[in-house]
Amino acid sequence: MFKKLTVFLAAAVILLSSCVSDTSWVLKNGDATVSSGVYLGFLVQTELNELSEHNAQSVSDLMKMTIHEMKAADYITDQALTLSKNYIAIEKKFDELGLSLTEDDLAEVDSMVATYKSYYGPYFSDNGCGDNSLKDLIENNIKMEKIFFHLYDENGEKAVSDADKRAFFKDNYSRIQYIAVPLVDTSTGSALTGDKLTAAQNTATSYYDKAKAGEDFISLLNAYAKESGDTKTEYKAELQENGLTNADILISKENTDYPEAITTAVFEMAVGDIRKVTTDDGCYIIKKLELNESEKTYEYYKESLLTEMRSEEFTELQNEWKDAFEYEINNASVKRYHPKKLKFETASY
Repeated sequence: MFKKLTVFLAAAVILLSSCVSDTSWVLKNGDATVSSGVYLGFLVQTELNELSEHNAQSVSDLMKMTIHEMKAADYITDQALTLSKNYIAIEKKFDELGLSLTEDDLAEVDSMVATYKSYYGPYFSDNGCGDNSLKDLIENNIKMEKIFFHLYDENGEKAVSDADKRAFFKDNYSRIQYIAVPLVDTSTGSALTGDKLTAAQNTATSYYDKAKAGEDFISLLNAYAKESGDTKTEYKAELQENGLTNADILISKENTDYPEAITTAVFEMAVGDIRKVTTDDGCYIIKKLELNESEKTYEYYKESLLTEMRSEEFTELQNEWKDAFEYEINNASVKRYHPKKLKFETASY
């Protein structure tokens, strides 16, 4: 009887163990694996984006929504799996190209991990993406950047010439200085009316007239800062590391947070022009400057220019690499790490 019982218990243990799935990983292609921690990191990123995008007050509210004609949970899962596939594609392409991370790269990874933890730590740690997984995510992103510059920088397979980068800079960016006189109550956002509106308009006209008369624009900026109660800001003519003064603004034709009226005016203006532009919230006195007066400006921004020029093409390449592989999906993990189970109570989004 004892022997039969022992055999029965052993059989039960084997049966039980065969029913317990390994949920330490989510996606595989050969030896390349996306761990559950990394996948949870992608879930966190995606869900935080959707919470913000849809102004959802909680995870449960988000789960009731439809995103791109999919249930929110299904959409978030699909996006996290896509990011996981891209993760593997980047790892494989990085090795295929024979690239490696330098000591500086590894130091940057450690620095970024520390930064992410200081700002977003609870988002990740509370949802199963620990320090090692967070480090893997960031390291993969650094590898993606190195692949990009390996392809598009000087001597790369798809190198962009210095002349093309300079032309792009000249055609798509302008350097300006401006004085902004608000036409709204800065504490409430309400439009100024009556005497307050007239006073603000007169102030803007006064500074515009002085600028048109040739008065030093940085001196005018400092005068207006004091007049408006700003005792801390001081604008200077000295060039910084990026070849700009602290009064200068680089404005992009295609990617700007400024009102359309300002962007349109800036790219109509010639270097040296002064223009007054009025929008719903303010009156702007704008001076247009030589874009690349200091070679430092181009040198400082040329990597960013390259990224802007080729980011869409690079995304298409990544999709091709990703779609060229077949993946083993651990459905037990996907089911276990459901978007509705994520917790974001420790910080606001």
